Amino acid sequence: MADNSYGPWYGTQRWRLTAQAQPISEPLCRFCFTAGMIVAAKVCDHVEPHRGDEAKF
Repeated sequence: MADNSYGPWYGTQRWRLTAQAQPISEPLCRFCFTAGMIVAAKVCDHVEPHRGDEAKF
């Protein structure tokens, strides 16, 4: 079962701005690119898991 305790963080202005800026600064999916594929990024994702550290979120 997923931990939903971080759900409210997705509603913060900081996250919304990050999610809007991400495809501009990194338009390709990092995981796909590493695997040799060129695929447009469709979501803003945590490359490094935040594990509850709001500064990494």
